[in-house]
Amino acid sequence: MSSGWSFCSLRMLLLNKPLAELTEADLRRLGSEEIREGKTIDYKQALPTDQAEAKKEFLADVSSFANTAGGYLIYGIEEREGIPIKIAGIREQDLEAVALRLESSVRDGIEPRIPVVRTHPVKLKDGAAVVIVEIGRSWAGPHMVTYKGTSRFYARNSAGKYQLDVQEIRAAFIGADAVTQKLRDFRTDRIAKVIGGDLGFDLISQAVTMLHVCPIAAMANAEILSLDQMRNGNDSQHLRPIYSSGWNERITFDGLIRLHETVKEPVRVRSYAQVFRSGCIEAVDCSMLIPHGDPPKGGFPSGVFEHKIAGALDSYLRYARTLGLEPPFVVFLSILNVRDYGMILNSYYGDAPNRVDRDHLLLPELLVENPTMPATVLLKPCFDAIWNACGFDGSFNYNEAGQWQPR
Repeated sequence: MSSGWSFCSLRMLLLNKPLAELTEADLRRLGSEEIREGKTIDYKQALPTDQAEAKKEFLADVSSFANTAGGYLIYGIEEREGIPIKIAGIREQDLEAVALRLESSVRDGIEPRIPVVRTHPVKLKDGAAVVIVEIGRSWAGPHMVTYKGTSRFYARNSAGKYQLDVQEIRAAFIGADAVTQKLRDFRTDRIAKVIGGDLGFDLISQAVTMLHVCPIAAMANAEILSLDQMRNGNDSQHLRPIYSSGWNERITFDGLIRLHETVKEPVRVRSYAQVFRSGCIEAVDCSMLIPHGDPPKGGFPSGVFEHKIAGALDSYLRYARTLGLEPPFVVFLSILNVRDYGMILNSYYGDAPNRVDRDHLLLPELLVENPTMPATVLLKPCFDAIWNACGFDGSFNYNEAGQWQPR
């Protein structure tokens, strides 16, 4: 078997089920299929000890995967010329303590922190275990080993890990910046299309809430999702418009879109959610920000507004995970065409200290490393900023401890 297999190819061969469900039979396929160690996999017979040199070697291995394409360190397997020849296993009684020790070493010995490092023991029939350390490709790097004053960067190729030289370190930083800029350019381009009416359909209002969830790795790799992946059975229900209980679905050049449309002619769109072939998710809602009253006056319905956005973000992060997209994700919240909008308090327009003094509120981007964290926690800085724009110290829907407690 070629040593040039990609991380994704290995996952498809070995990991047709979650790592936590792997069995000894699954591991034996590594030998029978002659999966050679290389860029995305490294076999080790023994766990790293607590001695300094062993820790440095372990951290170098982990950072090299994170700085390249991600991969697996597999402990408890003997190899010859890179091919597994025996599943010897690790005889440790407290595997949970092993996982904590390894993951703690990574947290304390590598900077910046690597978003995805998971440890999974696979029990063997003889009572031993194989310990798999999964390292995701990171776009928060490059990552440097800092343990005991070390300042070294590592990457991997088919021959294993190697230390980066000055030119390669510079290229790694430039590459990370390029991915970040690509994401920001995507947001800017999509905002321009909404403001310019270049969507292929009309919205019911110019005042728009716009939410983007972008997996960094998918954008960087220009991965292409299939329509079957996008629909993905019942899990695709997580791709829904922000403020809607029903929708119509269309296939477009960009991917898959679900629209909540008006019933009466002319048909216009109240809210939509779409997934791009790259894995990015875009949701736009007009219905929550339609001006009301005589004369019409614009405002943020504070409770409903935050509740619906947080619920949508939770759903989109779940949907992204069903697509197999790994964190970190970048989340953008943009509020368009809301000059002179105020905050609606207690179902009526309260005496807000001031009203929004600009056309668009482009809230700071959020880096989501743990997609299972409640969206109300993730979005608090954005919600506070919207209330700031209306003259308040922060959102009224959080208590003094910063916990979500809607009015």
